Amino acid sequence: TLKPYKSNSKEVKAFIFDDSTIKNTGYKIEGVSRVWSHVINKTVLGYQLLVMGYYDGTMFIPLNFSFHREKGRNKKIPYGLKPKYYKKQQKKKRAKESYGFTRKKELNSSKIASCVSMLKLAVKNKIDCQYVLTDSWFTCWEMVKTAIDNNLKYIGMFSKVKTKFTYRDNAMTCKQVRKYNRKKIKRNKKFNLYYIRTVVLWNGTPGGLYFT
Repeated sequence: TLKPYKSNSKEVKAFIFDDSTIKNTGYKIEGVSRVWSHVINKTVLGYQLLVMGYYDGTMFIPLNFSFHREKGRNKKIPYGLKPKYYKKQQKKKRAKESYGFTRKKELNSSKIASCVSMLKLAVKNKIDCQYVLTDSWFTCWEMVKTAIDNNLKYIGMFSKVKTKFTYRDNAMTCKQVRKYNRKKIKRNKKFNLYYIRTVVLWNGTPGGLYFT
């Protein structure tokens, strides 16, 4: 349960989402599966841990979390486990109104869906914040729209270069927008940074694109 919180810090405050691979040993652990680790670029036995944190310029406070597993594409080995191992996995019935039932249900939900749920809960419980900050994995329209609908600004990196924006009345990718503005490079002396900034429409909503 989240409680209303207002930080005394005068710095910018942000909700931050990130995930980590939690490695385990033992196929009988409830809900365990083989999950992809971006750190070592291969699958490991364990979970994906999604954490929502709160940063106020001076400290980082974990607010919420969820565990996730990956079903995999091969139907013959569900969750990356051979049938003989999957059948031996710990299973437990829980009351639908219990927190344990909710956590178990989250195992099969998408991380984006969990992020949206956590974000709405934090805003509902009046936690003082202005921004949502994520890396490229979480940057999608659903996350951006949720932030906007809850009076928050969204800052995220982009990796899906096929995403189309409306720019100069044309549908363009990030790469095309950057190429169009290649002669408008500016320099930030403080950070010794060269960048391009422009405004595009994403599903009719204006947003700033930065290229550094």
